Amino acid sequence: MAQTPQQRQANARYAKAQEKKMGKPEGAQVVKPRGPQKSPISKTWISTWNSGEQEKEKDANSVAVVLAFILCGGLLFELLKLFF
Repeated sequence: MAQTPQQRQANARYAKAQEKKMGKPEGAQVVKPRGPQKSPISKTWISTWNSGEQEKEKDANSVAVVLAFILCGGLLFELLKLFF
């Protein structure tokens, strides 16, 4: 299959960048400094998870209820699928 002009230009740019790297040691690459990394979980969720002992018990119970719902709900749907 022939290359499109856009692919040909992209390949030429890539080859040019690779050619610049030839003969240079791997450690010579410039690494840009990164700023502070943002947490993937919001502070609201973290603070509610770490709030007092009673809250932790509630959270543990709610996690258990959700887990039981997921397991039993899946089982219920599988049984319904078997019979209908």
